[in-house]
Amino acid sequence: MDSNLPIAAFGSETQKLKIGAYTFSCYLLENGRRVLLKNSMPKALGYDGKSENWLFEFLMHINRLTPVEPVILEALSKDILFLVKSGDGFTKRMGISPNLFVEACRTIVTANEDGFLFMSEVRFAKAAENILEAIGDADVEKLIDYATGYELYKQNHKDVLSRHMVANGGPHANWVKSFPDSFFQNIFAFKGWSWKKLNESPEIVGAYFNDLIFSRIEDLLFEKLEISKPKMHYRKKNTPEQYIENTELKAYMQTVIAFLKAADGNEAIFEQLLSKSFPVRRNLAPLSAKKDASVNAGVKFSAFSDSMSKVLQRKK
Repeated sequence: MDSNLPIAAFGSETQKLKIGAYTFSCYLLENGRRVLLKNSMPKALGYDGKSENWLFEFLMHINRLTPVEPVILEALSKDILFLVKSGDGFTKRMGISPNLFVEACRTIVTANEDGFLFMSEVRFAKAAENILEAIGDADVEKLIDYATGYELYKQNHKDVLSRHMVANGGPHANWVKSFPDSFFQNIFAFKGWSWKKLNESPEIVGAYFNDLIFSRIEDLLFEKLEISKPKMHYRKKNTPEQYIENTELKAYMQTVIAFLKAADGNEAIFEQLLSKSFPVRRNLAPLSAKKDASVNAGVKFSAFSDSMSKVLQRKK
């Protein structure tokens, strides 16, 4: 096994991305990169030959007649090599960026519209046009997340956290399921966590989210969250099911993300920014404390609040 190559974390030969009448093998790599399997591209575009580099060669052919963006040709000339788990070992695969494939399709369609394709090549443009039409305005990387099971994986972890928080804290935590991935990813980057943390230590993450969000939001918003649950978007073409976000809660989280970026990894600075703008309005004890209230009859402060207290003491 080439240990320098990234391994596919999600996806398999049986988990296909379906776009219109076409299917593609796709993977999410451990480094976060989404790829389409290289050998699934030509067939979808109507090519029935054996050249593995057909797409690059075809765009080079177009480039001799009308300019193709150099960045597209450069990217297509370099395969994304990765490993896929196969039995007791790994198999090397070649992929390309899904966004690059979309750009290649657009290039082929434009070349046809401008009259630079031979009659025998028009079928490739028609296939490319059908693929683009089927994708529409969807984010092709999001479609890969859904096809590979990564979207379900993330939502399941959110559900685990939400259920734990609701059972040990209150119904407001139902709204954790609607938090956007970008919010979790910013928290993960700041805290050194991953999606697994939500499942392995829901009491730690839940206590942090209570301190970070639910103890600080406006009273009226908190009351709304206590008596309601997030609803789902109706499933549309090429669109995974998603929870509808609360606009007020979304605005608050966007501010929190801005504070995270401003703090640049410094937790004390982040806590100062947050507490100055959004002081604690209600005491939401850490979820672990609710398991045995007799351990500490006094007020149980969270690790987040305790850290803030130490910062303020040092300042004095």
